[in-house]
Amino acid sequence: MVLARASLGFEADLGKSGSDAASLWNTITRVEYDVKNLVNVQTDILGWIKDHADGNSDNLIEIYMKRYDMAPQDAFRRVLRSHNDLVSRLLNTRQKCEEEQYSWLHRSRTPTRTTKEEFNRISVYTGISFGIADTLVQWFQISGLHRKDLANMGFPETLTRAKYDALRQQEEFENLMSLPDA
Repeated sequence: MVLARASLGFEADLGKSGSDAASLWNTITRVEYDVKNLVNVQTDILGWIKDHADGNSDNLIEIYMKRYDMAPQDAFRRVLRSHNDLVSRLLNTRQKCEEEQYSWLHRSRTPTRTTKEEFNRISVYTGISFGIADTLVQWFQISGLHRKDLANMGFPETLTRAKYDALRQQEEFENLMSLPDA
């Protein structure tokens, strides 16, 4: 995401770029943070069996087991719940981000060319950010690696692809319903 920001000409610290879109940049920064966390949580879930066998204590599931004296199944469920909460938050943030983008553009009665150009760059960047999040969730669901290794251990199912698709369809329906009449 750093490369995408740089290639679009955005400052490294987006919220302090002097832009009148500071609130929008705060939301985008939260998306970046959540996407990074999603990558880390997925890596720990998918690699836990190997990490556990290798005695790697840097895995989040292992940390919960040791720090809170949790059984492996309880620690796994807690990390999986964190994963699903991140996915849910990203889905909700997408709508908020889109609303903020359009609100920012339309606050001015006559947006300048610079405002429109910045809006387009922001749109590209948010598309990249949410595209990464979508890809991570889809890969996690399609790969099923976490299910194959843990199927015989009585672990819960994670957010299924069907549930993910249903959430996305519901979100798209709600977005359509909220559009103003032309």
